[in-house]
Amino acid sequence: MKLKETDEYLRKTLSSKKPDESVIADARLNMPAKAPFSTKLLRVVLSASASVAALSVAIVAFVFFTGMFNRKQGGARFMDNAAAVSASETTKKEGTEHGEATPEDFCFTIRWGVYGQSYYNSDKGTLIKTNATVLRDPDEYKTTLLLSSDKLASVYAAFYEINVWSYPDEYDPTSDVDSSPCEVIELSFTANGKTKTIACPRVAMGYDGADESARAFIAAVRETTDIITASAEWQALPEYEVLYY
Repeated sequence: MKLKETDEYLRKTLSSKKPDESVIADARLNMPAKAPFSTKLLRVVLSASASVAALSVAIVAFVFFTGMFNRKQGGARFMDNAAAVSASETTKKEGTEHGEATPEDFCFTIRWGVYGQSYYNSDKGTLIKTNATVLRDPDEYKTTLLLSSDKLASVYAAFYEINVWSYPDEYDPTSDVDSSPCEVIELSFTANGKTKTIACPRVAMGYDGADESARAFIAAVRETTDIITASAEWQALPEYEVLYY
């Protein structure tokens, strides 16, 4: 039998990674009698096999633990990134959609409509749909509306974005046109311990504004009144008896 065949018998017989006497004996018993046998050669082959096996185990262990380390490091980076995103989202939720946090003391009052017949006070929750009545009791047009923090944040953002503090206390956003009847807009805006009041005694009905800043102001007012009039509390009030008198 050739040496190659002897090696094949050895590989089939190996029952342990240690080249001890029992392994050698097992190998010798399984070989045909005519197979060339050399204990010295067998020990060399077994030792080489054990070394290769040990090296294989070492390589597998190295790859395994390296992979585990990289996963751990990658997991740590993932957790750090997730925490950063979470913190970012929390900051967004705590602020307005424009990134400016709504002050704790923020509140506002607004009067709008034909001759200023509609009124809302966010601090007290007072809502008046109209004071133009004929047969109905004016109290039938009054109710309480407490805006959610999200709605208040939207109102604050609308006026913050246009820098409401820069507008004059008495303002005519439709100075180049007039209408009869006209709309009255009165705004009181409180934030960070400061209060800004803007009175617009004659606003042309259905007009967007004389210039860019005027259009921005009217748009912020409309956004605010739309939030109020879309509420269930406003919708539950009776229909107007008259639009104005």
